[in-house]
Amino acid sequence: MLIWRIEELDELLARGCNWLKDYLNTQPQARKRLRVC
Repeated sequence: MLIWRIEELDELLARGCNWLKDYLNTQPQARKRLRVC
């Protein structure tokens, strides 16, 4: 049985934005569409 650690929404959003940082720096139009980051 697998047990997953559930994170707070803010932590998940911050992690996702961190993963997308390089992409968003090179694609400014994507940054405008993704308002969370």
